[in-house]
Order: sequence, then C-alpha cells, then structure tokens
Amino acid sequence: MMQFAKDYSVKGILKYIKICKMKNFNNYIILENKNEIEKLLLENCQPFFKEMKGSDNIFYRCHNGSFQGDYQELKPHKNRMPRDTDKKSHEIINSLSEEKIGWGSRNAIFATTSFETASIYDTGGLYEETGVYVFIPIGDFKYAYIPGVEDLYNVMEENPICSFYIWSKLYHNGEKDEMIVKEWLSKRKEFLENLVDMYETTDLKNATDVEVSFKCESYYLIELQYKDLI
Repeated sequence: MMQFAKDYSVKGILKYIKICKMKNFNNYIILENKNEIEKLLLENCQPFFKEMKGSDNIFYRCHNGSFQGDYQELKPHKNRMPRDTDKKSHEIINSLSEEKIGWGSRNAIFATTSFETASIYDTGGLYEETGVYVFIPIGDFKYAYIPGVEDLYNVMEENPICSFYIWSKLYHNGEKDEMIVKEWLSKRKEFLENLVDMYETTDLKNATDVEVSFKCESYYLIELQYKDLI
C-alpha cells in the first residue's frame, strides 16, 4: 500500500509526488479525465460522430500557443488572416466558395486525418508551446475538401500562376504593364475557380489525408493520449 508523505517540507512533498508517479498515480488522473472527456464528446459532438459512423479516421490539428489541461474548447477567428497564402488569393477563394458552398472555406478551421501533415505546422518559433491534437467540431458543422489535396497552400505555391513575379518571369521576361497584369489576374482567378469547383461537401468519413475546412461555432482539441475515445 502507498504510504502518505510524512515530510511536509517542499523537498518531502516533491519526493512523494515522484513516488506517486512511479506507482502509476497518473493513471487515476487520466482515467478521471478520460471519463470527463468522453461525457463531453457524447453530449456535444453527436453530429460529428454521426457523420463519421463506420470510419476509423481521426482528425488532427496543430495548435500554436499555450494549452492548459488535457483538452480545450476553442472558437474560430471570425475574420481569419492567412498565415502563408497571399491575402488576395485568400479573399478570392473565400468569395468563390461562398458562391459554391455558401461559406468562405478559407475563413475556417483546418484539420486533416494525416498526423504527419498536421505536424508540419508544429514549428514553435515565436510561440511558447505548439503541438498536434485531436480535433472535433462541437455541435452542427459544415465542411469542404478537395479530393487528393493534402494542403491547398502547397498546390497554390507550386503553381506559378499564384505569383505574378514568377509568372511574368516565365511568360513575359519579367515585364510588367497593364495588359500583362490583367492577363495574370484573369488566369489566377480561373485557376482558383477550378480549385473551388472541386470542393466536396459530403462523405467526410472518407476524406482521408486531405485538408478539410470545417465551419463550426467551436471545437475541441484533445491530447493524443485520449484519441481512443473517438
């Protein structure tokens, strides 16, 4: 039987905590948290579980910033600013997707079933903490994805049409005049229109290894140790 600490100094208490951990004391805390998380998911995430019925897929998302506890409830930014995508392409895709699916797909929360892809954004940098977590939307939600596209930013980055500088170098020897700019703007919009036309808004459970845009009021991020609850 585990003995309670008799030395109430800081050193004695820290020693006791270490002994507790060695004897799997943490398992009790994990079990309590697991029950709490399971209850929250069952109460608040039924639309997601209904959509994913029959699938073993788990969605992951990287979170930059502090993370308190084993899960957090977060809300999307209302007017999300793109981190890597140029602002104008971001705005064009939002406008086109509003016409096609009824909401701006880039003003959304992104998640993927690929842990490796989510981990790419676990870069730290200026943030004190970063990490990859299980992602689950709360309540009713909408989603959109392009089959076969793991990261829409990479698709745009790899196509010269999304950069006037690169495109004009390739096709107009770097020249820049009104007609050339108009031609580029037209071709860029056509390219982005073709991307948005490929959006799918059904069959989430088979959206494997692709970037999925989720429109929801709020969502949970959960530590990976609890992913067996999904």
